[in-house]
Amino acid sequence: MLYTAEHMGAGGAAAAWVNDPSALFHNPAGLAHTDRFASLIDISYLSGRITGSPGNAPEATSIQSEPTAAPFFMIGAAGAVTEKIRLGLAFYPIASAGGSYQYTLVGNPVVDSPKLVFLEASPGLAIRLPGRVNIGLGYRFTLMTLTRLTQPEGQLPTTNFELTGSEASGFRAGLQWTALEASKGPIELQLGLSYRHRVIVPVAAANGTAVTMNFRDIESTFTLPSRLIAGLSAQKSGYRLHVDVEHGFNSQNQSSELKGMQILDNQDQGVLGVKNIFDWQDAQTWRLGLQAPLALRDQKLLARVGYAYDGTTSSKVYPTAFGTPPGPTHVLTAGFGLRPKNMKIDLAFAHRFGSATVRQSDLEKRTEVCLFCSHPGEYEITLNGLYASVVYEVP
Repeated sequence: MLYTAEHMGAGGAAAAWVNDPSALFHNPAGLAHTDRFASLIDISYLSGRITGSPGNAPEATSIQSEPTAAPFFMIGAAGAVTEKIRLGLAFYPIASAGGSYQYTLVGNPVVDSPKLVFLEASPGLAIRLPGRVNIGLGYRFTLMTLTRLTQPEGQLPTTNFELTGSEASGFRAGLQWTALEASKGPIELQLGLSYRHRVIVPVAAANGTAVTMNFRDIESTFTLPSRLIAGLSAQKSGYRLHVDVEHGFNSQNQSSELKGMQILDNQDQGVLGVKNIFDWQDAQTWRLGLQAPLALRDQKLLARVGYAYDGTTSSKVYPTAFGTPPGPTHVLTAGFGLRPKNMKIDLAFAHRFGSATVRQSDLEKRTEVCLFCSHPGEYEITLNGLYASVVYEVP
């Protein structure tokens, strides 16, 4: 759901046809389409609810979270340095999760709330090669913050910490090829390939509380798995078809350990680790978008609709009530674009939904204890997104 408005309106498909600074997020080879200089600003607003079982009591089973809403953004710029080489820079969120539950446990109201955000800054370059081929490479500097609070009313929190960290070893590489030019065939056909390499972000906190135990010098890691995306974009008489197929190497994210010096009565008790198990599985995502030209007085208006199918990533054996359900999700999108001189103005709307049922028999398949995992029940996500973006191109 974190895409620019132009591409979100087309179901999120972008690998083959992205041609502005957002290429550093979608496919860095797209920077090569910049003529002189281009700048981008994108604003999105996501709102919705999740359903899950954050506790094992009936009052915390299959309950809805509080409504959540958050603004997101993407800013970027790209420019030509030689006839063949383009440089760019972008800053954007790459992933997020959260949801706040309120329920009663043993007669006490409980607030149970995490917030996870990954931000990324990416400089990159693209090169125009012979044969209508463009290649690109982006360097990724990743920032991460996780806050977690579980607190019964009037009592000390059972979990309370804020982890932050950064990693500077990531990269994204891509290729675009115009296989058929509109002037030389019945259609224009563009193909794209984009690869995002895995990033493991080390995080830390000076102190905190986890599962009723107090710690200092807390350390852990979080993994953003690799992704490989292949896409095509076909155009005839102004009508466009966009398709992306993504393979997420999500099994790279199996578990992490929250480790620190346990403190009891202000005395160090020794280093202790609390394992958080994800047990993610590889999954495929399919994105499909259609674009049609419309006449609006003397302006060129582009109408878009799209659909995305996101395969199951998270685990029913080790579920979480604070993210995507352990089942497939679907995204329906629509959008419009205006093309004033030297500008692209785009708006989009997206609706994501999906659900799954976690049974006690699923949890009985566990081979490890997971104190951070959730419980049997109904899991669901409903998320809406509004997007607006503007690209200005220097003539």
